[in-house]
Amino acid sequence: MLDRKGSEAFHHWVRQSLAEHKPLDDFVREIIAARGSTYENPAANFYRANRDAVTRAEATAQLFLGTRLSMRAMPQSSVFDRWTQDDYTIGRAFLASAV
Repeated sequence: MLDRKGSEAFHHWVRQSLAEHKPLDDFVREIIAARGSTYENPAANFYRANRDAVTRAEATAQLFLGTRLSMRAMPQSSVFDRWTQDDYTIGRAFLASAV
């Protein structure tokens, strides 16, 4: 959970990014690569709000890919699933190493 100061810093950063017409790829890169203090680098609040790799992977997929992924209790992929178990594992591993 974010504290008030962190939430306000993140909100301001998002609004400023939109007002500056920041390209989407730059915006996403800044969030995914964010490090350090959540007050000095507001984009890092994404990681504070999504602390574990599974939660981060699910949030990232929903926010930036426009699709809901559920990586919990997924023993195997169905033939009807768009994403395979390997896709889940790779995404979770990538976002775990991003912190």
